[in-house]
Amino acid sequence: MLALLATAFLLGTVLLNLVALGLLGRRLVGHYALARAAAPVAAALALFFVEHFVGLGRLGWLWPLTTAASLWVVARRRDVVRAHWRVEAVFAAAFAWAFAWRWASPSIVASSEKIGDLAMIASYLPGTRLPPVDAWFPPFPFDVYYSFQAYAAALLGRVFGMGPGLTYNVAFCVAVALTVTSAAGAARLMARSTRAAVLLTAAFTLGGTGASLPAHAMFARPELYTSMRLIGDAATPAAPTATAFGRAVIARAGVGPDSTALRLPSETFAYLATLGDYHPPLSGFYLLALALLCVAVCESGAPARGAQGILAATVPLCAIANGWTFPPQAILVAAWVAYRHAARRPPDWRALLAGGVGALALCYPFLSTFAYRAADYGVTLRLVPAGAHTPPLLGALVLGPLLLALALPLASAPRRPWLLWSTALWAGLLVLSEVAFVDDVYSGVFERFNTTLKWWPWIQAGALLTGGAFGLGAPSRFVRWATAAVLAWVTAYGFDLGRALATTPAPYRGRLDGAGVIAADPIERVVYEHLRAQPRGIVLQRLQAGAFTPAPSLALLAGHAAFLGWPEHEKLWRGQRADVALRDDEVRRFYAGTLADPADWLAQNRVDHVLWLRTEGELPAGTFDAIDARLRGRYYWREFYRGGEMRVGMWSRR
Repeated sequence: MLALLATAFLLGTVLLNLVALGLLGRRLVGHYALARAAAPVAAALALFFVEHFVGLGRLGWLWPLTTAASLWVVARRRDVVRAHWRVEAVFAAAFAWAFAWRWASPSIVASSEKIGDLAMIASYLPGTRLPPVDAWFPPFPFDVYYSFQAYAAALLGRVFGMGPGLTYNVAFCVAVALTVTSAAGAARLMARSTRAAVLLTAAFTLGGTGASLPAHAMFARPELYTSMRLIGDAATPAAPTATAFGRAVIARAGVGPDSTALRLPSETFAYLATLGDYHPPLSGFYLLALALLCVAVCESGAPARGAQGILAATVPLCAIANGWTFPPQAILVAAWVAYRHAARRPPDWRALLAGGVGALALCYPFLSTFAYRAADYGVTLRLVPAGAHTPPLLGALVLGPLLLALALPLASAPRRPWLLWSTALWAGLLVLSEVAFVDDVYSGVFERFNTTLKWWPWIQAGALLTGGAFGLGAPSRFVRWATAAVLAWVTAYGFDLGRALATTPAPYRGRLDGAGVIAADPIERVVYEHLRAQPRGIVLQRLQAGAFTPAPSLALLAGHAAFLGWPEHEKLWRGQRADVALRDDEVRRFYAGTLADPADWLAQNRVDHVLWLRTEGELPAGTFDAIDARLRGRYYWREFYRGGEMRVGMWSRR
């Protein structure tokens, strides 16, 4: 009960501060929903700039002051909050939806990118001058990834005194709520109808791909990811749960053997919100929705200088938050500017310049180093090879709602100018994703993997919001009902999500510090709690694989830096630098007991603690004794469990 009360108090305090930020931002931008969605990120960006010159530390002393000030601001302007109760209702509902998933599955485990995302947040939590020390590769700086989203989460954790795992889970809910609030605000202004806005927001928040409904006819037991990974993963000749209809579709699609099937995924915002990865694609959807809200404010006839400034600011912000959607984000903003210029309603160039240049200036300290690091990736834009295009039938299944959302509004007059421009925008981006791809480290059947994964759902979200709004407001009854049917088709994925939330086992429910899996083990829990009580240091933990392995989550969740995180990720981020592989090899040789002078090696690398966990029991007999004998005098052994030959504990520097 006390834990529930503490969680409720924390969340209430966070939400109160966010409301106050929105009220303060409204005085600058003149639109409540826009201020509510943009103000927290603007505040984080300003501090991101400042901390490149001076680190502000943990900031836990700040929340009582900001909360008292927030109470005063909200009390004085409660009439404004009351007048915009719908905005607050949307924010609260979106936060609650995301929180329900994090409450049910709060553990930060090796599935997908969770532990990597945690490492980014952990790098920023100490509040040192930026760039911070990489919590996965100390003592080198963490300036190798577009990580503003991780900084914003860490800032939230620093202000409200949260540990790494709790910061991760609460920040995730805030990111989802800000995104949905932006999308709902854009939908309401573009559709000019509350009922239409509800359907559009539901499609954005709960929507799957076009394959989400057909997947139930194609497979006996479709999972949440089945429709997201249809092309190349689920829809292959060897699919074990394919029905007769599914096998017929796969055969008709001409899909080859699994080993040659192109992997073309499309993970929508709804899927990401339930997956739980605090990964940069969340920022991509947020900046898309925020930009569309800015466009909607500008096209609504309301005072829009602030909206135009924020619209321009989304482009440089995208470069530091989610580089994959930087090109389409820039094209989106450029398309609106070109449309206004062609329509002889020129935008406010001063506002655009102030927003774009101002945001770029705030991003510059980060970009000045990250830009050179990004060049090490060797990423280029290339034409799609002849044999790597999307299979037409499966592509139509996945992208069908997107295509219909673009086509249906054009079938009804009058055609508003922005409708034509937005249709050309989304159609052009979709064509671009089919004729060109971002050539990264993937190749073969995975060559277009990241491009479709990041671009297709982003384009679909934008097309459904704009095309759906125009279609629902069309004079033609057929177009209105057909558009509603398309949006319902996508939104039906929400039933799958709700069923999964209600039926999936949740053994670590409510353990919001993210350490549920560790705490469930009575042996590792002792190690975790002991590490939490130690000053922040560098911890060595054995890696069982190069990536997507539980290590070193224990060290990160306990508030420490890991001597080495997932080496395959660090190699990618650091341009295949030789010392990453060298450190990986040294760690392996240390745990094998073959490293020359291990005590001196640990001291040189300033390793404070070395973990020896249950998994080390799989090493050859006598390995522990060989290592322990060579560490005595420099490191002392603390044992937490011993059963036969198995030991669990840690060596700590004297």
